[in-house]
Amino acid sequence: MTNNNMKKTPLILAFASLVPVAASAGPVPAQPITDCKAPVECHPCLSYDFIDLDYGQADFSNAFLNDDADRLGISFSKSLGDTFFLTGSYTNTDADYFLNGVSNGLEEHSYRLGLGARYSLAKCIDLTFEGGFDHRDITANGNGIQSFDSWGYYVGPGIRARAGRLEGFAKAFYFGREGVPAGLNINDEGWVFNPGVLFHLTDHLALKFAADLGEDYSAVTVGARIHF
Repeated sequence: MTNNNMKKTPLILAFASLVPVAASAGPVPAQPITDCKAPVECHPCLSYDFIDLDYGQADFSNAFLNDDADRLGISFSKSLGDTFFLTGSYTNTDADYFLNGVSNGLEEHSYRLGLGARYSLAKCIDLTFEGGFDHRDITANGNGIQSFDSWGYYVGPGIRARAGRLEGFAKAFYFGREGVPAGLNINDEGWVFNPGVLFHLTDHLALKFAADLGEDYSAVTVGARIHF
């Protein structure tokens, strides 16, 4: 019996020595899951959840308005499931207009709200279609006759594609508008082409360069896109 106790003693001592080591180590942390297999998608190529902040310069081919105007804008896109997305924007434009040979200030507030749909042509390539309504409030300083509000609509296709950090897009919208006073030489219908490129610095921030090319004006904008 003494021999059996002597054989058990080293085992008991070894087990006892492991108890404080295990207690100090604490619980074993869970390992992060890095294998993003379907249906989980780690980093989709094209996100429809973002906010754009833009500054731009507009050039009007119009006898009523001066050539250059400053533009500040904010816009957003919010996905509504896998196919549809909600869009909206606000743009403030400061320009000059001529009255009796004198230059006066003009300010435009533009609000837009619409709905879009996407269709995947290939990996990181989407065909889009958007439509909606906008409202413009134009105030001509020094001449209330030239101030007006107008309502309009827009509709048209687009395409988005991304390769690595570089993304490109192009949209073509047909628009119609009511409430523009006669004699201002401002088109109340026509097409606007909107191309642009983005450089993604991170998964949440990209630099943006875009343009608006219309029949009676053109604009170039620079800004940032924030993904959420």
